[in-house]
Amino acid sequence: MTFYLDTSFVVAALTREAASPRVWTWLSDHSEAELHISEWVKTEVSAALSIKVRNRDLAEHEQAAALSRFAALCSESFLFLPIPIAAFGRAARFADRFQLSLRSGDALHLAIVEPSRMPLVTLDKRLAEAGPKLGIGTILA
Repeated sequence: MTFYLDTSFVVAALTREAASPRVWTWLSDHSEAELHISEWVKTEVSAALSIKVRNRDLAEHEQAAALSRFAALCSESFLFLPIPIAAFGRAARFADRFQLSLRSGDALHLAIVEPSRMPLVTLDKRLAEAGPKLGIGTILA
């Protein structure tokens, strides 16, 4: 099976968070799966790790180690979904649906994964609830 991993999931896999043991278990249970991310995930992972350093939730050397692990996963394990220009228009239409309370980055994740028909794996409850309302499968890990 194939899955698209969002940033919240990837960051919890790379660092120690309350949800990390759940993420590690999910990954071990799906070791044969094809795991996809996008260049947007790369951007958000870097931003999230920097925020953790600024908030003193992560030391600089821990950020460097997490970025190194992430780079290895990107080159050895993850497959990349392309982001066609049309994804930005879809993301805007998703964000227009105010009742979904989507942030722009979450709307973009949904727009990226939508054409692939693969489920989006996330730790974000709001994102997990919004996906099915847009016809996009989600898994709240």
